[in-house]
Amino acid sequence: MAHMNFPSLFVSWVRACVTTAMFSIKVNWASCGYFKGAKGIHQGDSMSPYLFTIGAMHVFSCILNDSPPLFKFHWRCKELRLTHLFFADDVLLFSHGDVDSISHLMSSLERFGNLSGLTASINKSTSFFCNCETETIEWFDLNYSMPRGLLPVKFLGVPLISSKLCINDCGAKVSWVNLCLPKEEGGLGLKKSEEWNYAQIILHLWSVVIQKGSLWSNWVINSVLRGRNFWVVPIPTDCSWIWRKVLKLRTLAKRFILYKLGNGISTSLWFDPWWKHNCLATYLTDPIIRAAGSTPNATVFTIICFGEWRLPRGNSQHHHSNHALATWLRDFDYPLFDLDQDDQISWEGVKPNHVTTRVIWDSIRIRGESCTWSAGVWCKLKITRFCFLSWLLCLDKVVTRSVLYDRHVISDNSCIFIVGGLETAHHLFINCPYARLVHRVYLSETHGITMDYSMDWKGWVLYFLAIADAPQRQILLLYLQVFSYHLWRERNARLHGGGSFGPRKLLTGIMVDMRGRAAASTWLSRLISSRPIICTWLI
Repeated sequence: MAHMNFPSLFVSWVRACVTTAMFSIKVNWASCGYFKGAKGIHQGDSMSPYLFTIGAMHVFSCILNDSPPLFKFHWRCKELRLTHLFFADDVLLFSHGDVDSISHLMSSLERFGNLSGLTASINKSTSFFCNCETETIEWFDLNYSMPRGLLPVKFLGVPLISSKLCINDCGAKVSWVNLCLPKEEGGLGLKKSEEWNYAQIILHLWSVVIQKGSLWSNWVINSVLRGRNFWVVPIPTDCSWIWRKVLKLRTLAKRFILYKLGNGISTSLWFDPWWKHNCLATYLTDPIIRAAGSTPNATVFTIICFGEWRLPRGNSQHHHSNHALATWLRDFDYPLFDLDQDDQISWEGVKPNHVTTRVIWDSIRIRGESCTWSAGVWCKLKITRFCFLSWLLCLDKVVTRSVLYDRHVISDNSCIFIVGGLETAHHLFINCPYARLVHRVYLSETHGITMDYSMDWKGWVLYFLAIADAPQRQILLLYLQVFSYHLWRERNARLHGGGSFGPRKLLTGIMVDMRGRAAASTWLSRLISSRPIICTWLI
């Protein structure tokens, strides 16, 4: 930073942050001692990305840009003279496919590594060649031994292709609508920003309807409405954005606002949605008002006489408007009222002071069907990062080789564990001989349970949910999610050249995670002392 002419005072501040940082470790929710950092700032520090860019990546950029005369740019990068792109600690390098240009990129990596100690991992890097001479590719493989990839390729989940994206390039496992459902309805409990934004706006609407709450609602009632009924006031052409949104959401809000009639004095007869969530009139001069022989400021109390409903008979001078009135009189269901009580307004039965953004959101959101298996996926002993795969299995959304084969992404859909079997989710996690061996060792030998291998994953979850013994039920549900995670990890390791673990090592990894989760559960730890059999299930 001093070499780049940063102010000396600023450089001293940064040096103090890097050289004087102290750290402590929290054990059992208590901080234990301090020690000095040996590597400067820690990962996650807000200064880290800035210092990394200034002190490391800028230097690497200078080395790359100091190109020799024989260097040639990639033909798509020639105008911008682009040789590299940075994203966090990932680097994309581009050049023409000739020996001199490639040599400059690789020697720049080596030079930067010697200066900074940040050496690129060749085994974790990938090279891509397009329309290059065979001799150049062979020379590169001989000198650098970097794994070679094939286009199209994905970077951080996004396909890097020059053509237009198609459905196979970005087909999501689960739709966003389903992701935003609560866990009890088969989703992940995420919130759609549109629905949550509507809920926040309707909360403002609610404060206007009940005529109490925030300073903003009081200002609207006194300065904007000025005695006009909120439900029928027109949308001004020059109003603020938030007020326009509030008025546009009146139709949606009416479906959930309940008017409980007392004496009917405070409820507008024509403009409040007191009857079947609807307003009888839509504007101040609506012909139905004259047809009923009434006035715009009439309240529900005006059609109650001596404790009984007294509906208007209509005005014969306004025959053209009598149809709307006749429809209302015909369908009127005579709701209950109580002359000794005031009128009350609620949001689906929730008291006004208990209405929150979450209450409103839960009313207006898209709803799904209740899932009986969700309690098994998100069980008491759940490990969150393992639950996700079990959740996908219940939805039958795991992208196995058979799925990729059907999408014409790959040409081989055989199971990686057994020759000849098709890698479907049911085969891989339940019916594959490799999976059966692990299930037999743990379920049959440890718990004495013989499973029906014709059932799907959801059926297994429901089967374990029905077990009466609570500790055994929770441990078996934990086993399902831990097993699925470890099996999927070994499947990916075998598929992508990461090695083979074997069923015994797989089972050992499963039990290590299960014991660790059980030890962290105070509920299960108390039971272990009184029920030794639980220890047997976790050994």
